[in-house]
Amino acid sequence: MHEYAAGKGDWLAADLPFEGTAQLAGMFIRRGVATVGERATAGEALRLLEAQGFGPVVVINQAGVVMGAAYRDQLVGTAEETAVATVMRFGVSTVRPSEDAAALAHRMGQRGVSRTVVTRPDGSLVGLFFAADKTP
Repeated sequence: MHEYAAGKGDWLAADLPFEGTAQLAGMFIRRGVATVGERATAGEALRLLEAQGFGPVVVINQAGVVMGAAYRDQLVGTAEETAVATVMRFGVSTVRPSEDAAALAHRMGQRGVSRTVVTRPDGSLVGLFFAADKTP
């Protein structure tokens, strides 16, 4: 038997496998999301967003930590060579994969939010949670 010193909450927040019937946000995440580095251009980000079909484009640093997000309305009409860092939204709200999925979808619905960025405790990207993916 092994003991994980950081505890069960940290284990679940890190998006690690678990046993049980809990319906956590990590089970409903879209993991293959469009990402760009901080030095990418707005044109590159927009092309990735259009190819993905949903957004935003998540801007990450070299360690995979979320720095912000670039949304279609910010990218369209911006010169292609403009650095995405100049048009991205900093300080985007994030949640952990250990959140109860139904409760998260409910909170998002109350706030009129359709999607949110999901990260591990170290800020590294897991994916996007869409409330509609969990809502029956």
